Amino acid sequence: MTDEKAQDAGDSTEQSAVTESTDSQTSARTEPAAATGATANSGGGRGLVIAMLALLALVAVALSGYAFYLSYQLQASQAETATRQQALADDLTEISREQRQTRDALAGLEQVQESTQAALDRLAERERMDNFDWAMAEVEYLTIIAMQRLNLAQDVDTALAALEAAARRVKDIDNPALIPVREQFTKDINALRAVPETDIEGMALYLADLVERAEQLPLADDSTSRPLPADTDAGEEPVEGWRGMLQAIWAEIRQLVVIQRADDPPTELLAPEERYFLYQNLRIELANARAAVLQRDSRNLQASIELIQDWLERYFNTDAEAVANIQDSLSQMATLELDPELPDISGSMESVRAWQRQRSEANGAGE
Repeated sequence: MTDEKAQDAGDSTEQSAVTESTDSQTSARTEPAAATGATANSGGGRGLVIAMLALLALVAVALSGYAFYLSYQLQASQAETATRQQALADDLTEISREQRQTRDALAGLEQVQESTQAALDRLAERERMDNFDWAMAEVEYLTIIAMQRLNLAQDVDTALAALEAAARRVKDIDNPALIPVREQFTKDINALRAVPETDIEGMALYLADLVERAEQLPLADDSTSRPLPADTDAGEEPVEGWRGMLQAIWAEIRQLVVIQRADDPPTELLAPEERYFLYQNLRIELANARAAVLQRDSRNLQASIELIQDWLERYFNTDAEAVANIQDSLSQMATLELDPELPDISGSMESVRAWQRQRSEANGAGE
């Protein structure tokens, strides 16, 4: 804007100069004709020039002041810009420093994260190894229980349950290196399943019940005095008169007489005190048979059953359903083998411990 005002002032000066030159030339041409008029107008021209010069001076002063003002404003703006630039530079420097600190902090956090992850991996591996060791210890413990129940108590069912639980635990570990161990467990489990099953508890309970019910069994002499039926045809009509009376007397006599074949064994009649001792001896022998069952003593069980069967045949009513059922049950019981040959399941324990030794040696070599 200052340049435009200065240019306008210059143009005005040039126009004034041109006007003055034109006026001087005109005055020179008309000087001979109007000498007297030139003298009169010279005073007015000077005043106009002075006025123009004064105006130009004022404009120049105004322009100079305005230019000084603009220069001052420019310097102030430049100073403020420099201050802001310095402040921005300081801010950038601070931001750069904070960025470096942030990068350093992130690098530290990454290192901490890596260290933490490594520690977690070690803990996870240790936990996995601890769980694995615990699982194998559980397998070994179940195998020991199976061997103890089989060898010390001949308890095939409990031994089989413990060995099957150990085999399932090995399967849950899901380690291909344990396949030989699983194979040995399968062999021993099949061997236990092949052992004949004998319900020792059921036999003992049955004999205990017979001990309680022994005195309820009917004796043979309780039915020996039954009269024979009269040998009279169902369609025979009664006879009247003295023949009818003789027929009735003969029927009464036949009811008083018992006819027995010579080839039938004689029935032993027991006195009341003998019956008491018979029942007590039967209870004692049944208790002995129960003890033999619990001890898995097949020989003593068979001896007790033979004696009990002999007493039942000689002194008890074998036609009674209760006695017949007992005879059948005891006959089946006498054929059972209470102490069958038991398999050797120590191979499972040996396979488990052999695998543990190999693993320990491998871990020692790895360290």
